[in-house]
Amino acid sequence: MRQMAIRLAFFDIDGTLLPFGAEELSPGVRAALQALRRRGIGVFAATGRPPYLVPTFRGVRWDGLVCFNGSYCRDGDRVVYTRPLPPADVARVTANAKAMGLPVNLAAGSRMGCNFHQPELDEFIAFARREAEVPADFDALMKEEIFQMMVAVRPEQEAALFAGTAGVKAERWWPKAIDVVPSACSKAEGVRRILEGRGLQAEDCIAFGDGGNDVDMIRCAGIGVAMGNARDEVKEAADYVTGDAAEDGVASALSHFGLI
Repeated sequence: MRQMAIRLAFFDIDGTLLPFGAEELSPGVRAALQALRRRGIGVFAATGRPPYLVPTFRGVRWDGLVCFNGSYCRDGDRVVYTRPLPPADVARVTANAKAMGLPVNLAAGSRMGCNFHQPELDEFIAFARREAEVPADFDALMKEEIFQMMVAVRPEQEAALFAGTAGVKAERWWPKAIDVVPSACSKAEGVRRILEGRGLQAEDCIAFGDGGNDVDMIRCAGIGVAMGNARDEVKEAADYVTGDAAEDGVASALSHFGLI
């Protein structure tokens, strides 16, 4: 077992801390996060969710957030990094999606909304315990700083969706839909920004995930942990594969590495 001076821990939420569909931490995972903080190890969420949809859990406090798959990062109450999508690409992806008969959901810094409903997109948004909303001022929302778009698109449709764009990419953690994020952003970049702000290095952190958007974060961390329910590409990138999210895999891995 490697003995490392871990100072920060980064956790994906859906499929990692929470089994899909769950709303509250299991007692074992809650106790593990509390034990980390008692040892002085910072506990960070690293998620595709906007900051206003990151859940708060009874008895657990976040030390910071890596949101929008890395394009918005906060350490405590201090925003340390933001990188919104290029406005021209927001307009192009929206137009391409409409031509394909697909809606888009735009996530700005303080609100989100879609241009019309679709069952798959509604289901995607529901993972964050949020109903898809169609705001009357969708055109005004498009003019705000947009950090992420969500589109229910199949892998073979991505090329058509991104035609004519220059600064966006897909992050897929659910088979039926993608997050559209700035091409220069990733959870790994968000982790690096948090570490840099604290004068720490990659070897000073541990990171947990299960989806395709977690691979780069797992690779860049001093210890990268994949959940037992993770996709194969995530497991291949990890230093260690733990149990499923439904089996308190986070707690098991933290115990395995002597962190709790």
